[in-house]
Amino acid sequence: MRRDQNLSTRPSRLRGFILSARPMASKLGSGLLVGLVPLVSSCAWVPPRPPMELASYFPPGFSDTHMPPAPSGGRARFERELVESYGAQLKAMGEPSLWEMAPKAATAFRFTWLPWRDNPISIRVEERRRGEWWLVATRLTGVGWGTPGSVADHRERRLTAEEATRAWRAMDDAEHAPAQTDGGLDGAQWLMERMRGKQYLFLERWSPEVEDGQGAYRRACEVFVDLAGPGMVMRELY
Repeated sequence: MRRDQNLSTRPSRLRGFILSARPMASKLGSGLLVGLVPLVSSCAWVPPRPPMELASYFPPGFSDTHMPPAPSGGRARFERELVESYGAQLKAMGEPSLWEMAPKAATAFRFTWLPWRDNPISIRVEERRRGEWWLVATRLTGVGWGTPGSVADHRERRLTAEEATRAWRAMDDAEHAPAQTDGGLDGAQWLMERMRGKQYLFLERWSPEVEDGQGAYRRACEVFVDLAGPGMVMRELY
């Protein structure tokens, strides 16, 4: 079953993009450099901005590279919905902003699963010291597209060199997975983020399945779930 693309009633969609930490420039998968200057018409209606603690999870103006001009304020609404849905869940988990790690040239990967009716999870893998990799996994009591709730499960451990390599390769596989052209009505958002070499990468899919050509992306995310250990996902991923 296909879902409505109305941004006001359904979760927002992005295919994926890379943003350089350098101001006013983003680097798309095609290699095209574009500015991040908002292009909202002077007569457009602009929804109230999300709280700063939520907005900081994503670079300002990033949605301009993924939406056509919208005199009704569509860009601003799109960005606000994305920031509020993802940002609120990550904030409830106590997760840091990978985008804000850019000036530190930190390396970190994160898989966030926001199911329509089940507990959201976030699994972050980061290099804290050279060659020292850690995993931080959190599950909330709420639902992925609703009230976040509180922390139900939190795990943190150091990864072996082999496990860190698995996570690194999984992130690369997700980055090179084919783009998704459609979504569904009842499913989950699968978000992958990467901060590496002062570049922030954002990828998103809606319930990726092998039969839909999204096997590579799905398997990459499943690596993070496997590293988090049994019980992090209460039911099977969908």
